[in-house]
Amino acid sequence: MQKSIQEQQQLGCQPVQCQRIFPQKTGSQYFAIINEREDSHPIPTTPGSMIWEQASQQYAEYEKQAAERIQQGHVDDANPWLRRTGWVSYLDSFSSTRLLEYIDMPTMDDEMDPSPVADPNERAIQAIWTAMGQVGQISQQSVIYTGVFVRMEAIRTERHHTRFQPLEAYQDPETIIERVRPWQQMLMFFWRTQEGASDERHPPYRFTPRQQAAWNRLVQIARPVIRPQNPGRSIILQPGQRRPWELSPSPVPSESSSSDEESFTDDDEIDEDIHQNRTPESSTSPLTPIQRACLDFCIELLNQRVVHREYDCALVCAMAVLGVRDRGGWRTPEDYPPILSKVIKLARFMVVRKAMELADPDEEAEPTSSMPEEDWDSAYGGSPSPRPAISKKGCWQWVTQMMDRFMVRGSQGPMQWMLDLRTYGLKIHYNTTTEGHVTWQNDDELLYKDVKFTMRQFRGMVDHTVRDARRILMEDLLQCDPDAVPAIPWDQLYDNPFNEDAQWSFVQDPRTPWPVEGTSWLWQHIQDHSWLRGRFMQADGQGIQHVRWQAFHRRVTAFLEKLLAAVQFTWGQPARAPELLSIRHENSHVGGIRNMFIEDGMVVLVARYHKGYQMSGDVKIIHRYLPREVGELLGWYLWLVLPFQRRIDAWMHQQEDINPHIWASAPWEPAWTSERLRRIIQRESTIGLSGPALNIASYREIAIAISRRYMRAGRAFIRHSEDPSTEDEAHEDEA
Repeated sequence: MQKSIQEQQQLGCQPVQCQRIFPQKTGSQYFAIINEREDSHPIPTTPGSMIWEQASQQYAEYEKQAAERIQQGHVDDANPWLRRTGWVSYLDSFSSTRLLEYIDMPTMDDEMDPSPVADPNERAIQAIWTAMGQVGQISQQSVIYTGVFVRMEAIRTERHHTRFQPLEAYQDPETIIERVRPWQQMLMFFWRTQEGASDERHPPYRFTPRQQAAWNRLVQIARPVIRPQNPGRSIILQPGQRRPWELSPSPVPSESSSSDEESFTDDDEIDEDIHQNRTPESSTSPLTPIQRACLDFCIELLNQRVVHREYDCALVCAMAVLGVRDRGGWRTPEDYPPILSKVIKLARFMVVRKAMELADPDEEAEPTSSMPEEDWDSAYGGSPSPRPAISKKGCWQWVTQMMDRFMVRGSQGPMQWMLDLRTYGLKIHYNTTTEGHVTWQNDDELLYKDVKFTMRQFRGMVDHTVRDARRILMEDLLQCDPDAVPAIPWDQLYDNPFNEDAQWSFVQDPRTPWPVEGTSWLWQHIQDHSWLRGRFMQADGQGIQHVRWQAFHRRVTAFLEKLLAAVQFTWGQPARAPELLSIRHENSHVGGIRNMFIEDGMVVLVARYHKGYQMSGDVKIIHRYLPREVGELLGWYLWLVLPFQRRIDAWMHQQEDINPHIWASAPWEPAWTSERLRRIIQRESTIGLSGPALNIASYREIAIAISRRYMRAGRAFIRHSEDPSTEDEAHEDEA
């Protein structure tokens, strides 16, 4: 009987391999493993191999989850930076991948889809991202158009402290696109957590009532499709049609009824009215409604006071998400303070812009010594003050009030948190030993991260760059054999570094016996050779072929790129791009005395501009000497090529602007920027080293390692007149 029961169970039941991923909670049930391609004679598996395979799969899943999930560290983890930021405790148990998705840039279409079937949420998030970038650019322009007193106020970090260097805009206006990125990412975080699914778990934060009102206004303006309470009907805006909550501009009030401050109505059912722009005509263009809504929301994020802990502030919560690194882990004191600096500086730009929005356009606005809290509440989001109007306030008064309220230390707000955290991060950075990236192997092989080359390869790269620059100069610009080029009298070169006349350089020194007149030599050389005349001149001899002249310009650009790389490789410690590109070969009305001189038959480049110049206002004088091979190329270009090029450009294009910089571009040519220098260094290093490319930052560290190994006292270069053996004998005699 028992045997028959077992036979029936074997016929009715079939053994199936099962597996489960999670040991408990959701998804912990077992599921069958079905092989879709079962062989007639399957390979027998031992129980041990099956257990090991399942254990490996489950461990791989746990390892992936552990890498993505933020976990509390151990009590003995010595990381003062993370203890200070509080990121781990705030973002505990959240997925780093999901956090990065919160701040990710939205998919930007080439052109917004105006059809009603387009996703309004996707169109709104694109509009907010674009508008925030435009607010950054406009705010920077506002700083340029304001006076020095306003910029002095906007750069303060203490309540009763006067800075001696005003707030400056970024040197390259195009860099604002990258500098405004943290603010754009924070708006994306708020959008995806506020407008996402209600059951989705995200890092907790809370808006203040004024922040919530400003956010609601931004969201409603960003959405092109208005969905009323009746879900079966949508309102499609026609071109030029206003949204229901957007009021028409108020007419200009008379002097008797005008208010000295600008106020908002406070209503829970509808959004706050968009205030009328009152920016003076001499400043930047007016803001659009969505740009103004972005500006107001950012100001409200800053305008908050910490009463319990810093993570009660929504801005601090969003900044914590920016601390998650793309490749896993946390941002360090080396890479997070630059993000703080971007947020802080752009916040100052926006304060200046907001002050221009609130300021009375009357030039005779009376300055006030005190700014009561009620005045600010009345002007920005609060209930109108019942008191009579106070004295008119200009841009400087509004900047002072906003700076004292939430932009300096002592305000107990997000800005103080960012200022203190940046100072703390820099303190850790300067007191911590920097990680070593450069090692030496086999005496002359340098290893830097993923870059590897020998010193012989490095010398070959420099030689190849110099030779290419010389070939372009001779064949394409001077268009003659090297033996026919006039020689530079290096031993008889004179220079007057004290001459302050505009457009004066060493080429004009009358004491130098130049063998030819450099201004007209190349033109005369072209006239003396018929094949060159046919290459440049028109058939009737009355003009220059435009296509040929453009080709000549391209060859000049190619030479200058090679020369730029050669100078960076040979003039000593490599400089940053603004320092190198700021070199002027002749005096100018604004810059004063040039940066290029002749000393003892050598070309000297004196970089004055540096990274911290706009903050400190101090000039650092650094002399760098070019080797003869590189200085000769620069001398020929300034002596024989540049005068010819300038005169033909002036005749063909009526160009009046004479740029004194060595690396100067015409208005129709691309500008010389840091990004362009980076691409040039990468290209030349890839060609010369036949491996991973170098960039500006990596070569600066590599050059320091090379100088420490080959230029220190023990291994420094010895003069040809000195004999090491005689020097050693002299030391022995003295001993």
